[in-house]
Amino acid sequence: VCSSDLPMPDIPTHFQKAVDERLSTLIGVDDDVRSSAEKDVKLDVYTEICRQISSNTFSNYMIQIFPSTESLCQFRKEFASQLAVNSVLQYALAVVERTPSRLVFCNKTGQVLAHDMRSAYNHGLLEKQAIPFRLTRNITEFIGPFLLDGVFVPSFVSVCGAMSSRRNVLEPM
Repeated sequence: VCSSDLPMPDIPTHFQKAVDERLSTLIGVDDDVRSSAEKDVKLDVYTEICRQISSNTFSNYMIQIFPSTESLCQFRKEFASQLAVNSVLQYALAVVERTPSRLVFCNKTGQVLAHDMRSAYNHGLLEKQAIPFRLTRNITEFIGPFLLDGVFVPSFVSVCGAMSSRRNVLEPM
């Protein structure tokens, strides 16, 4: 399924090592220059990894484990809805380390479990997250455009509306 020699669980480790390796040459440079270079290096490493790994790896795996098209479609619908709920909660609660390897789901029902919901606190204040939630190429490809617009987005909006209507209860949390 994967066109590279890189095992799937080692991708985050490989990414960080490659970034660290390339940034090791920037010793004693200005913080602004280093910050800009770090963004460029991360983008370059990400692009290299994307060239090695197909965007339909997850889809191919899920197609193999389901006995019928109907069960796969039902799973995709539930998965899209559950992922939307999980994504809203990750953003609202400022959950840290939202990597795809931390995504846990039941491959029978499509329910998504957020097993590690730790907030990003810094001296009592929530830190602003650069990425509100993770929606990778493989997940987007698996959900597909119809479920993305027809299930994911409406579920996302519904949860946001429900949370907004109970804002006075949720803010103290």
